[in-house]
Amino acid sequence: MILAAGFIWAFWIAKPDLDKTYRIGTDRVFPYHDVDANGDPRGFVAEVLSVAAKRSGVKLEWKPTTKGMVQALRDKDVDIWPLVSTDLSRTNPGFHLTAPWLNNDYAFVALNSTFRSPSNAGLATRGIEALKLEHFPNARLVPVAARNEAIEAVCGGEADGAIVELRVAHYYLAVPPRGCAGKVPCFIGLTFRKEQMVTASNLDAAPIADLLRSEIGVMAEDGTLDRMLLPWAYYQTEEIRD
Repeated sequence: MILAAGFIWAFWIAKPDLDKTYRIGTDRVFPYHDVDANGDPRGFVAEVLSVAAKRSGVKLEWKPTTKGMVQALRDKDVDIWPLVSTDLSRTNPGFHLTAPWLNNDYAFVALNSTFRSPSNAGLATRGIEALKLEHFPNARLVPVAARNEAIEAVCGGEADGAIVELRVAHYYLAVPPRGCAGKVPCFIGLTFRKEQMVTASNLDAAPIADLLRSEIGVMAEDGTLDRMLLPWAYYQTEEIRD
């Protein structure tokens, strides 16, 4: 006689531990996320996540780091990273990613709206080289540490243009960096795929990251997200999609 053995697989969905304080990293990329002199979060992504945490009962501690997102998560210096591209799942598959909740478009910022052939371009963010090769193959990249420095390099003549996220261009046109006093940069939209952005975490903090993402979805539905983003001179696009 042959007996067929049946197996029942049980799956448990981990519940968020709301008694724990979770460390959320920042590499001080204002106007996305940063901390002020008192250690309080600032920037529109920091504000969104902080409000989502308060509404859902999550305790967050913002922790600046110079290691960068991947190393800080790997070393468990932080539990959560505020915003990364979905490309992280391909380059570093060991982390948990939430559903997307923000889209990134890009712009070329210059002083002359008709200027189309730069010899050099400010580098402000990761992944810019692909955009540079697509739109300005003969340009030379000039590395800078921050987005405002990229735009200041344009105003100061150190760079012919800068490639930055469209919402960053909007913000710094409304609130010009210190080095752009008396000058009004213009921006030219770049045709490129939308870059979907997510919140990342270590696997242990995955339930908390997903809880924050779920609350952001509720904030989008009740209008809170729009009200929070508009003061940052951010023009709404299609954002959260469940």
